[in-house]
Amino acid sequence: MSYSSHEKLVEYRKKALKNFTEFEWFDVYRYKMMLLKEIKEDTIVLENFTESIDLRTENLEKKLIEKFDQLKKSNVNKNFFILLSIISQIFSLLFLLFLFRSFLTK
Repeated sequence: MSYSSHEKLVEYRKKALKNFTEFEWFDVYRYKMMLLKEIKEDTIVLENFTESIDLRTENLEKKLIEKFDQLKKSNVNKNFFILLSIISQIFSLLFLLFLFRSFLTK
């Protein structure tokens, strides 16, 4: 807003304050009340929207946490089976060692 338009606005306000009739002020009042009512209605719509977004976000966070838990469990299981496989290979090699030893002694 330039300085000249600001001056015009100030001048218009001064003129309006001096020249407005009661009916014009009542119209301004009604217009202001109508705007406030619309703002209130829009605020309610916005609150409902934010509540739905919050619920969706919460649900998505729960799903994400569940996925992470599943991944952790999967990794634990995978590590367990790898360890079990290594142990079984060690036992099989040990068994083969004893087997060949018994063949060599006979």
